[in-house]
Amino acid sequence: MLVLIYRRYGGGDVHRSTNVRALLDAYRSYVSLRKDLRGAPPRPLLDVNEAWVLARDLRTGELMTERCPSCATEYVRAHLHAQRVAPGCPVCGIRYGKASREGKVRNQGNT
Repeated sequence: MLVLIYRRYGGGDVHRSTNVRALLDAYRSYVSLRKDLRGAPPRPLLDVNEAWVLARDLRTGELMTERCPSCATEYVRAHLHAQRVAPGCPVCGIRYGKASREGKVRNQGNT
């Protein structure tokens, strides 16, 4: 959520350089949104230092954003060599239980 907010505030330039103002504004929005989520922990999951690391990773290409071709949800994923789980749309993953690399659902009879 934080990375997508930051990219929205900073635009495409966040892939080339860290926009400190956009990052701080995004972090404030993230904290505010986290407070509004029901059942969320009382504190944000990320602190401002971790936000800085995410911004750096977005700039260096370790993190990237993608849009799901099935449902059009924008999501963040790690570079393939750093990915711990199979990349795919988290919304389709929840909705259908499994999503392929391309974000398209594959029903292989496994539930």
